Amino acid sequence: QPQWVSQLTYGKSDGWEESLGQDRYRRGLYVLFKRSAPYPQMINFDAPDASISVCRRERTNTPLQALNLLNDPVFMESARSLALRTLTESSPTWSERLDHVYRLCLARVPSHDERKRFRDFFVRQKDILQQEPDSVQKITSGTTLDFEPLLVATWTMAGRAIMNLDEFITRE
Repeated sequence: QPQWVSQLTYGKSDGWEESLGQDRYRRGLYVLFKRSAPYPQMINFDAPDASISVCRRERTNTPLQALNLLNDPVFMESARSLALRTLTESSPTWSERLDHVYRLCLARVPSHDERKRFRDFFVRQKDILQQEPDSVQKITSGTTLDFEPLLVATWTMAGRAIMNLDEFITRE
């Protein structure tokens, strides 16, 4: 829960205590849900009313969801973990890594056109990050790096792009 939500709702009370260590990464099933201060990500992604039971969730696509996916620390940490997992589990070629991240996120390999567009995106991101070493530091902060920071940062940005695909967000 973002600190400002607790402060806004409960005033100066302690409100939400953020978990640390491995406990920080437990499933979203265990997120504290208060009607007076709901978790913003759940509201943006159509969480049902907690006071009644529902048989089917409504599904929308709003600009708030895109902003959430791009700016929420949860998704940034997820993209960083995805990058580290991709670099660790796949072979060192770019194509194999792309196939791996696509399989993890979308349960398929990229098409020829997707591969080309993603390659262009990846190269642009790498060029941008090479010119901004402070951004690389911010993106990779808090991780133990067995890989070059620029590589981790670039794959993190690539992971963010894949995690923003409608195919990743929407369950069909």
